[in-house]
Amino acid sequence: RKVFSFLYLSAMHWIVSEEPPVPKLDVPSVEDLLLTQEYTSTTDKLQWLKIKLAITKEQIQQVAQLTAGQRNNHLWAMVRKNRLTASNFGPVLAAIRRNRFPPSLFKQILSSYDLSTKDAILWGITNKSVAREQYCSFGDAVVTETGVWLHESGVLGASPDGIIHRAATYNYSHQDPEVAELLEAIGLRPEIMEVKCPFSARNLTIQAAITSCKEIQTHNGKASYRLKQDHHYYDQVQGQLHILNKSACDFVVWTTKDIAIVRILQDAMWTPNMEKLDDFYFSKLLPIIQQ
Repeated sequence: RKVFSFLYLSAMHWIVSEEPPVPKLDVPSVEDLLLTQEYTSTTDKLQWLKIKLAITKEQIQQVAQLTAGQRNNHLWAMVRKNRLTASNFGPVLAAIRRNRFPPSLFKQILSSYDLSTKDAILWGITNKSVAREQYCSFGDAVVTETGVWLHESGVLGASPDGIIHRAATYNYSHQDPEVAELLEAIGLRPEIMEVKCPFSARNLTIQAAITSCKEIQTHNGKASYRLKQDHHYYDQVQGQLHILNKSACDFVVWTTKDIAIVRILQDAMWTPNMEKLDDFYFSKLLPIIQQ
């Protein structure tokens, strides 16, 4: 009877005990700001929003830590909501160049399309950890998961697939082979990782996949790979490098048969796109969010 009473009291204590505190994100929600009385009553709404959405370096670090795990972390989706993230930089920049902004673009950005059940999306989500593990076998590399990194404007963000603490030391190509020796000499190392697991090439070697794999190409016909600069993935990688303020990224393409690693430097020629993306957010995307 005493044992039963002890177990009963222990169970009751577990049931009525307080839930552990949920980490609080110290960043403003775009939606919440738009619903405040202060926003509705202010004269210069755009300027007010820009001030309220801007964040500090400390807030940027906190968000990245609390959203680690990406899709497995509910805070990750909360932070991304109503913000423009690097995976959509390519389509947005293409729309800016064409000066055409179809409804499908805004649906894609604001996640009105549910892609979570698509075979290609599921394949990528499932196998990114496998690709990271294989990458780490090339010279005892060390990579950890990370979360959403926001730009100081508070409206642009990026979620790389890993932070590289010790990079792969072999089996990689340089995006710019001409400067490879110089980079090796000065010891420049990649600090972030982006992984792609193309569903269409899942059972092919990288060399065999070149014809069907739109994002990657050989360099001068040799088995040295480059990310095509006119592909949306290049904009995604550059967006990550600029938002996180990192020098280089290892872009990883993984299949069940092979892996390719392309070391990509931050591109100064791409930098003006950050201002274009910021302008797109406030002039084109924000009015859609307000609706």
